Amino acid sequence: MNPTRGFPLALLLLVLPAFPVVWTLIRYCSLPDSNGRVRCWARHCRAVRAWFLLGLWIWCPLAEICLPVAAFWLAPVASSLLRLSIAHLLDNRVRRRGWSTGDIARMAGWGSVDPCLTILFLATGFAWMLEGRFAGSFWLLASGLTALLGPARLLSAQGLHRRRVKSGKLYVRTLQLAKTMGAPVQWIYVVPAGRGTLTRASASWRSIVLTDDFGEYLHGPELDFVIAHELSHIQNKHIQKHLVFLLLLLVSLTLLQWALAPVTAWPRAVWVSFSLLSVWASHYAVLRRFEYEADRSAARVTGNPDAAIRALTALYRKTRTPVERGRLLTLVETHPGLVDRIQALARPARISGGRGRKILSEASLPDAVLLPRR
Repeated sequence: MNPTRGFPLALLLLVLPAFPVVWTLIRYCSLPDSNGRVRCWARHCRAVRAWFLLGLWIWCPLAEICLPVAAFWLAPVASSLLRLSIAHLLDNRVRRRGWSTGDIARMAGWGSVDPCLTILFLATGFAWMLEGRFAGSFWLLASGLTALLGPARLLSAQGLHRRRVKSGKLYVRTLQLAKTMGAPVQWIYVVPAGRGTLTRASASWRSIVLTDDFGEYLHGPELDFVIAHELSHIQNKHIQKHLVFLLLLLVSLTLLQWALAPVTAWPRAVWVSFSLLSVWASHYAVLRRFEYEADRSAARVTGNPDAAIRALTALYRKTRTPVERGRLLTLVETHPGLVDRIQALARPARISGGRGRKILSEASLPDAVLLPRR
């Protein structure tokens, strides 16, 4: 097929992400209250990201059929930069983040490194391996580097800089819980919430990172649950297990592709699509599984599943994360939706009836949240 036919596809991919963002802005302006506007914006931002990832998954195999090399690389990167720039500009206005133009440019740039460049590197590596070129393994290595570098630099662009502490409420409580759980924590970082007042907690290897605003709206067992959740990632070695799983998956796919090589264009496109979907789906599924496991572990440590549910609802409300998500949208998220997490905690604790309604009413959630999904 003539490679020049790929240029219309490149142009379409470049401008397509702008349309959902504009539609979201129209919906946003039509809503009467500010809270409804923010919820609408947050929900559609995640949907636009999911559609972009889906489009990227369809895009990559086309390089084996009808795309010139320049279009394969430039169109998705330009599309990602356009999408993120518009999204951050509007997010800055909707949520009053206080970001400067330079902040938005840096966030759009580093936000395009992962997952956009990561997926492009993966697709190129798989395609080269199917052609019998050993250099494809270097593309796979590059995808791993961008997957690590992109999120780290994005946090820095958002103004979230690590600050190791040895005193304070969060430090003392983290050490106490780590000792109780037997979690091997060596470093505790308390991070200023950043220029956009971004709230987050994370664990990596033997360190835990918390933004300094957690103590403002979480107290007692609710705060303990959030800290214990991150400590359980360390205790259960989730980071190491995730890396080992992805490494084994990539090695298995690489060996399979080496056995099939060389492969012609159309079968190669199918295999690239299959390989990307395998890595993509497995990556997010494993992370969501670990989140459920960390929730259960933290609830056991605190001994208060009611407080766990209150902590989750407070965290979702603070970050203005949508309470419910569609099943397709959940497939490209690292964390389950709030409703799924509440149901997973409520079932073993047998939270229902008046007790359940009381917790949900405090969180301004409907009683139907405790009903199992069909």
